Amino acid sequence: MRRLEDLDAVFERGINAWENGIVRRHANRMGLKVVKLVKKKTPWKTGNLRRHWRARLERENGKITIWIENDAEYAAAVNNGHRVVRARRTVGFRQGKYMLEQGIQIYKEEQMKEDVEAMLEELRGALR
Repeated sequence: MRRLEDLDAVFERGINAWENGIVRRHANRMGLKVVKLVKKKTPWKTGNLRRHWRARLERENGKITIWIENDAEYAAAVNNGHRVVRARRTVGFRQGKYMLEQGIQIYKEEQMKEDVEAMLEELRGALR
């Protein structure tokens, strides 16, 4: 049987590995997979909107947040919908494509479970 000090050292190694690399690496992979799915759902005319999708990680208070963003000026209007204005009068409404929401939903349904399990398996390996 291990002594408590040995067990404490094992937990400390696992926690450090978790914080320093495993979660960040897997979160980055998850973000890239979501971006790939969102790009597939993004309408294409010039390719500008598709090229501007990015995944960014943000760490705050021990939590890692994955941000999926698009800095194209019109990205929000295409995703969420917008008014159609002609001669300063609103003549209609263009429905949004909701490509961000669709891409995230597809990822959650098809790939997220496998990615989380792979992350947990790597953590288990770090604890050994």
